[in-house]
Amino acid sequence: MAGWTWSGKGYPSPSQVQPSQNARQKQISDAAKQATINTYKKQIEGYRNDIKKEQNIIKVQQENIKRYSDIINTSTNQTAINNAITSRTGARTIITASNNKIVNLNKNITNTQNAINKISNKKPVVPKKTTTNSSTTTVTDEGGKVDLEFSADYKYNAPLVSSMYFGKGIAADVLSGVADAEGFPINAPVFSDAYNAWRGVNGGRGTIQMDRKFVNAIGKAQTDTAKSKFDPQMYGFKFLYNPTTVSMAWGVQQAMDPPYVASGEDTFNPISAGLISSTIVFEVLLNRIADFNFLNPDGSIIGSYPYGEIDVPIEQRKQIYERGTMHDLEYFFKTNNGPHGTFTSAYNGLTADAGWLRPSSMELHLGAGMRYRVRINEISINHAIFNTRMVPILSTVRFVCGRFNDGPGTPIQSSPPPVDLERIRAANGGYI
Repeated sequence: MAGWTWSGKGYPSPSQVQPSQNARQKQISDAAKQATINTYKKQIEGYRNDIKKEQNIIKVQQENIKRYSDIINTSTNQTAINNAITSRTGARTIITASNNKIVNLNKNITNTQNAINKISNKKPVVPKKTTTNSSTTTVTDEGGKVDLEFSADYKYNAPLVSSMYFGKGIAADVLSGVADAEGFPINAPVFSDAYNAWRGVNGGRGTIQMDRKFVNAIGKAQTDTAKSKFDPQMYGFKFLYNPTTVSMAWGVQQAMDPPYVASGEDTFNPISAGLISSTIVFEVLLNRIADFNFLNPDGSIIGSYPYGEIDVPIEQRKQIYERGTMHDLEYFFKTNNGPHGTFTSAYNGLTADAGWLRPSSMELHLGAGMRYRVRINEISINHAIFNTRMVPILSTVRFVCGRFNDGPGTPIQSSPPPVDLERIRAANGGYI
């Protein structure tokens, strides 16, 4: 067909028709893509509306929990207290269910956004690590920065077995939440935030836990990258026994002008005031000797359940069997080293023990009138007893804490009203 040319009169040549057809097909393809993207965006909008509904449910239940807690802490009617405890447990169950729904909805948002990004050739959204207790995770349409919030409840190391608390009464009954012979309601250890310990009850154990205001600031600064390994679970280290002695020292802040501060005119009170020079030092005992009478290597229970009314998941029981008192210290390292602290060690597997301490702000709850914002300057551990596998089962831990200013930090110039901790806590985003 050499030398052949198109000679059809009044009709375009194939070379003229082909570009026009390609352009038309591209228009159809682009329109189909945009229609698909619009459908996905409507799905994302629906998911976000569902998240808002669950958040509203959580907000209502949190108000209910506060109301039930007020009854528990102030009522003298034991029946009313028991009913309030049951109702509060139900409200927490609803919150957990809503948080789980939010986690799944956020996964749907991430997957749908990735589908949009694949169509439009944008950078994919990397999903964040979540837990069953985590709150909302907002993902932008373009990827990039995300606003991550933390779990509503803290997760603590497992308690001791009931038999290891000394004698019958307050110390022995703290796990079961029952009343001792004198009629005191003992349920302080069954809390999901150490802020609620020692409020209206007798008994309770000291706790070091993440400072919610500090970690929320970290959550808002996250970037949506594959390298960012973010755990939104709030962690705490609960003492197995309270310390027998606590040493406290106050140091001078050299950078301040004493007359000006004393006048009350200087309303600025830096959060670092007194740091390093003011300290809290104490020692706690970790005792896992009796746990090994009840635990199999896989975490299953030998005989009757030993941890009272507190639910210790099988994974935690397995960790106690494998690591002894280092199970408890692992929760301290999770607490201190923050949402990016956990990594895979070449020798010890998944752990937050990096060999050094991050200078994190944390909450220290030593007692009803001894709550402080601190950083841990130093810890020293003495393992006193091991089992045949060289797992430490009796240890002492010494903490040296540097004081932060607790806030809000405004000098009082007249007779102060009674301290309303709930109001202060609410004004600070729900947490002091």
